[in-house]
Amino acid sequence: MLKVLVSDDHQLFREGLAQVVSRLGHEVEITPAGTYPETVTAIASGPRFDLVLVEWNLLPTAEGGGIADVVRRAGNVPVVVVSAVNSRGGAPSDTDRARVELLTHRQRDVLALVGEGRSNKDIAEALGISEGTVKVHVGAILKALGTANRTQAALIAIDCGIAAFPHDTSRARRA
Repeated sequence: MLKVLVSDDHQLFREGLAQVVSRLGHEVEITPAGTYPETVTAIASGPRFDLVLVEWNLLPTAEGGGIADVVRRAGNVPVVVVSAVNSRGGAPSDTDRARVELLTHRQRDVLALVGEGRSNKDIAEALGISEGTVKVHVGAILKALGTANRTQAALIAIDCGIAAFPHDTSRARRA
């Protein structure tokens, strides 16, 4: 069994990385970590990992740390540093832009919140609509963008500037 620690402070990206790893064809055990302290605790007390995936923006705490510390603590275990921003090159394709432009105003609102990693329940509350309506919008968005899942749609939202990257504290722009 392949034991993998997936460390990213954004749940949506953790889930996306876990999906990718689970498709490797091996029996995979994923341990998620959302913070630096969770990451080092998992390394220290969890099972011996075969691989550690760490987001490049893993922020240290007041006690120090960060990626260099994770690498040191992991010992001989390979540590792969990943970045969702760079996975698509950071620039939307003309096709992505055109597809986003075809979305309705409400679908773009939903996509922006998907891009921020919000759950259907959170999106429904933020927009004052039912969770069922959100699910319908998300399905239509995935189809319109030609994406297989929320993670891919979120990356397009970020690349097209209608959602802020989770580490970006500036307000999201609306397309």
